[in-house]
Amino acid sequence: MSIEKPGSLSDFSASYEGETEDILKSYDDHLAGYRLSVAQKLGVSAVDLHEMSLDVIGERLEQTNEAA
Repeated sequence: MSIEKPGSLSDFSASYEGETEDILKSYDDHLAGYRLSVAQKLGVSAVDLHEMSLDVIGERLEQTNEAA
């Protein structure tokens, strides 16, 4: 019974290189869409949202939900 020696790490990473980039781009696109949605709900720009702390975003979302 012989045990197959695995390929090198660079061989492994090269085989997934394109897929990893696609996954990361898809994830980044999803996050960008989510940020834009939250910014629109709060009535601020995406840049302003980026500069807000999570606490401020949470408070503003609560106020928006209470008003609705």
